[in-house]
Amino acid sequence: MNKFFKTSKVALRFFNGSLNRSNYGVRQLSQFAGDFETESRRLLEGVVTNSANYVPLTPISFLERAADVYRHKTSVVFGSCVKYTWEETHSRCLKLASALVQLGISRGDVVAALAPNVPAMQELHFAVPMAEAVLCTLNTRLDSSMVAHLLKHSEAKIIFVDQQLLQVAQQALSLLSKDKIKPPILVLIPEYENSSPTNDIHEYENLLSSGSSNFTVRLPKSEFDPISINYTSGTVSSPKGVVYNHRGAYLNSISTFLCHGMGPMPTYLWTVPMFHCNGWCMIWGMAALGGTNVCLRNVSAKNIFESISLNKVTHMSAAPIVLSMMANSSPNDRKPLPHKVEIMTGGSPPPPQILSKMEQLGFGVSHGYGLTETYSAATICLWKPEWDSLPLEERAVLKSRQGVQVLCVEKVDVRDPETMKKVPADGKSIGEIVCRGNTVMSGYLKDAKATEEAFRGGWFHSGDLAVKHPDGYIEIKDRLKDIIISGGENISTLEVERVLYSHPAVVEAAVVARPDDQWGQTPCAFITLKEGFDEITEQAIINFCRDHLPRYMAPRTVLFEDLPKTSTGKEFSDYVQPMQLNELKLPRRGNNDITGGCRYKSPKLCSIDTDKFLERAANVFGHRTSVVFGSCVKYTWEETYSRCLKLASALVHLGISRGDVVATLAPTIPAIQELHFAVPMAGAVLCTLNTRHDSSMIAGLLRHSEAKIIFVDHQLLQIAQGALSLISKDKTIKPPILVLIPQSKNSSHPLLETSYIHEYENLLASGSNNFTIRWPKTEMNPISVNYTSGTTSTSKGVVYNHRGAFLNTIAIFLVCGMGPMPTYLWTVPMFHCNGWCLIWGMAALGGTNVLP
Repeated sequence: MNKFFKTSKVALRFFNGSLNRSNYGVRQLSQFAGDFETESRRLLEGVVTNSANYVPLTPISFLERAADVYRHKTSVVFGSCVKYTWEETHSRCLKLASALVQLGISRGDVVAALAPNVPAMQELHFAVPMAEAVLCTLNTRLDSSMVAHLLKHSEAKIIFVDQQLLQVAQQALSLLSKDKIKPPILVLIPEYENSSPTNDIHEYENLLSSGSSNFTVRLPKSEFDPISINYTSGTVSSPKGVVYNHRGAYLNSISTFLCHGMGPMPTYLWTVPMFHCNGWCMIWGMAALGGTNVCLRNVSAKNIFESISLNKVTHMSAAPIVLSMMANSSPNDRKPLPHKVEIMTGGSPPPPQILSKMEQLGFGVSHGYGLTETYSAATICLWKPEWDSLPLEERAVLKSRQGVQVLCVEKVDVRDPETMKKVPADGKSIGEIVCRGNTVMSGYLKDAKATEEAFRGGWFHSGDLAVKHPDGYIEIKDRLKDIIISGGENISTLEVERVLYSHPAVVEAAVVARPDDQWGQTPCAFITLKEGFDEITEQAIINFCRDHLPRYMAPRTVLFEDLPKTSTGKEFSDYVQPMQLNELKLPRRGNNDITGGCRYKSPKLCSIDTDKFLERAANVFGHRTSVVFGSCVKYTWEETYSRCLKLASALVHLGISRGDVVATLAPTIPAIQELHFAVPMAGAVLCTLNTRHDSSMIAGLLRHSEAKIIFVDHQLLQIAQGALSLISKDKTIKPPILVLIPQSKNSSHPLLETSYIHEYENLLASGSNNFTIRWPKTEMNPISVNYTSGTTSTSKGVVYNHRGAFLNTIAIFLVCGMGPMPTYLWTVPMFHCNGWCLIWGMAALGGTNVLP
């Protein structure tokens, strides 16, 4: 095992929930599959975990599938000189992985890259993990000193360097050599248009051609193995190496393209740096969808509009500064859009004025929020159809909110950073954004202290202050470190910046704290003016702010100058303070940092589970219709969630314990939808029986599954009673409890007067919606049993687990081309393969189930 795995053990232990201050003993994560198998075997006889039904999640699989499914589709375009298909990209990545191994790269070694958005960066994102190594993409704006520092910290064995950045890299390697540190091997990525041979260093294409396309991919031994390191910007502290794992990269890739509203074979323009959060994981995501990557070395408004027109771009992502550049571009640089182009933006909240302009230009803008530590977007401002009719300015204000948690994040909340209590969802009470889930980093490389601090209380702490609105949407107010305290009043720099952006002369703005003898701190604004507005004065800006803000929030000082920018779209103000420190005596950020007072608690492993779809639906789509059944039943997702909690509670009261089987014999009705969530919530296993079976077959399946309860539709009661009668003849078997599902909510049935039959609505009403969900011990725990038809042999009980149900749910609604909030007519029986898993899928998307 190499040095990276040794030094990253702390981060991996942390992710597994076993790190504390005194105990560093931990099981190996590669043992996870075995643990899953042991747990599952305790619950259902015959369940196994092996290579046929358990494969570690890794984005490498996206490329392998793309080479088969989309083999002749264009994978990447770069100017007029590069165009590869997915089959060619796959072959090139295999060769590159082979060449890396020939250069001595082994499991867990770090391979660095210093390059802009060029095809080699796409290939490295697959080839490096194919060699079982770890990719470390470096910010192209770093100087040689910082590059040297990060190469030393990551212990990179190889660095791939773009031609335009060769001098920076060579200086960095020289600095390492002076410190008696063996520098990494340098591989030059030439300019594709002006390639020239090099004699003293490796050249990318020559290295690639030395590899073999028959290379056997080295898949990760565990999906928790690291896949990449992404260094934070280091604008307010030393850069930290954020470790991503294969599992998180796989899930976040899916989550990101779902947020983006992408279907199969999109065309994606690269303006987000591929080095930043691995291009928001979209490099891997585009392989999953078989899309076309349009690489752009130099990002300018003119290049963007030309590329959109030439390549028929459908989607792109962009930092707020890129949106500003496009919105304020010269009409001469613009070209008509071939169709509506969807843009996802992240970073600091885009000013409503910029969002409005982009909409007028024909772009659809979605706003996401995330950090390097969350693989990219953790929330998305999910657009509601009813907002379409609002005035443009109101729509822009709504779009600037950070929104709700994305699909593959387990939980995002706003909490008091000291007590960890939830803040009221009133749009006013401020707390810190915290999150947990499979797309939260494994930890900081070689920095256990920072990892522990980030994960205190069992949550990842973002350091961002926000409010939660009554509709559940989060809105950032500021960084914890950026709040200005003036005369005891808290001032949000973002609130002041939003007002500044609304001034017709302002193109860029940043607000920071300036020391003040009387008030402690006062706001100081840095402004970049649009062309033709040079006559604007400092006092005019101050007066404008006073007209739109409380007087104490208005800047006392305004400086007019171009602001430094980062290629990742970080806040300009992160760079203003160090730059102006001596001139203005501005304090470095961090003086007002809040330290969490809660006791440290290691985060637990976040399993992937379909009940989390319902939990999220209740929060994100709470007031949207969940199910419609004729004219008598119509529930929202909030109501469905409450009913499922009550039903799960009632099942436990009836004696259902973990691993017990609960059967159903019913057509496609609302109760079956609810049982698909309530039964797993109680820790039990759902067994949906074919409604065409006779009493004898039902009796056989109930015996085989050892069902403790059976829910029966009123039309099938006679068959069920016949089955129970047959079971009762065997005095060694106790028949399951029978729960009758009546024709309608208020209907009655003569047999309900007997003591041995429960009624569905009465049973549900006896439960509590404060029930604590019994989450599976592992995601390999069984969630359902589906019997084969038995037409050619004896029926077999096919066991699904929580992990498989979650992943297949996503696969099915992607195949169906579903986006958020669809309306789905049920003609497939819900008892068949759990309705092809779409019962769970509709909760994931917040859709409406229409039952015939």
